[in-house]
Amino acid sequence: MIKLNKILALTAVSVFAVGVGYSSQSNAAPGPSPLTANASAEILAQITLEEMRLLDFGKISPNGTASTVVIDGDSTGARSSANAAILVTSDPGQSGQIEIKGANNASITITVSSASGILANPSSDTMAIGSFTHSAGATPALNASGELMLYTGATLSVGATQPAGVYTGTYTVTAVY
Repeated sequence: MIKLNKILALTAVSVFAVGVGYSSQSNAAPGPSPLTANASAEILAQITLEEMRLLDFGKISPNGTASTVVIDGDSTGARSSANAAILVTSDPGQSGQIEIKGANNASITITVSSASGILANPSSDTMAIGSFTHSAGATPALNASGELMLYTGATLSVGATQPAGVYTGTYTVTAVY
């Protein structure tokens, strides 16, 4: 009888162990399921800029007082003067015109600046140029065809006795997405 009790006791322990193992497995949370996720990228058309017409302050005659001449950064390119520099009406100047092309309806950031900040003549006489403006507003965007016509303006400082001559220089227009 002792032998039978031992067998029954061992059988009960074995059944209990199997049952515990089975029940703990049946209550366990399932393992993580793999997920196949998606990825994408959109390559936008490269932004290109082309100067359609130059920013031109026109003909100016100094009058013995330092002056500034302003070309508005819009399609009219209106010219004005502070401190009475004489603006020759036969050559009124014009705003710069830059054609920007890129992705359709894309928002862009535009920067207009001058690396040197000067216009110079062949004799190395100079005039300062700065305070650049443009027509694209605070939130520029390309149209449905991926284009924007940008007009640029600036302020030119003319000395009281500015030497005569043709003055030239450059400025930079940058457009990025």
